[in-house]
Order: sequence, then structure tokens, then C-alpha cells
Amino acid sequence: MHKLSKHSSRRRFSTEFKKARVKEYEKGLVTVGEMSKQYHVSATAIYKWLRKYSYFYQNKVVVVEQASSNSERLKQKDHKIESLEKLLGQKQISIEYLEMLLAKASEHFGVDIKKNFDIKP
Repeated sequence: MHKLSKHSSRRRFSTEFKKARVKEYEKGLVTVGEMSKQYHVSATAIYKWLRKYSYFYQNKVVVVEQASSNSERLKQKDHKIESLEKLLGQKQISIEYLEMLLAKASEHFGVDIKKNFDIKP
């Protein structure tokens, strides 16, 4: 995995190890921060590995790390839409009930309550 020099306290990682970590990053399995914590390597060193061994860096493709995935945000938005649709349905039922109540009251009293209700918008 990695070699520790006898004369130095610095760790040296093999090229194969670095390339394997870069491939994990490119596949989206880990972030730079996670890799840094897992292998106790600075993020700067990992970014150097990426610049040297990554397909994306060599071909000038910009890679942006996102805190939350698109699928998670879509799930949250779908949940919010569902709750708003439920609320809208409840309000519609309430409006229909009140309109039916006004119609029954108008019929019972023989007066068109909607016309006689004198509140302007």
C-alpha cells in the first residue's frame, strides 16, 4: 500500500496506490475530504495526485464536488411538492364545503347571500 522510508518519517505512497485512489475519486466513491481523513493525507497532496493521474485533469475537464447529490435534492423537492399538493387539496375541499354551505343557507333563508355580502376585494 505505502512505504515508509527508514531515513525519513515521511510516508511515500506508490504510484499504483495513488492511481487507485484517483480512480475511486473519479467514480464518485469518495470525496477529497473523505480520502484525506481515511489515509491521513493532506487534501493538497490528494489534489496533486489528481492533477498528475486523473483523466479529468489531463483533459481539462472541470470536476465539481457537491455537498449533496442531485438525487437527494430531487427527493426533497418531490416531498415538498407532495406536501404542497396535499395542502392544496385540503384547501380546495374546504372552499367547496363553504360554497355548498352558502348555497344551502341562501336556499334556506330565501336570500342570495353571495350577492348581499358587501365586502369588496
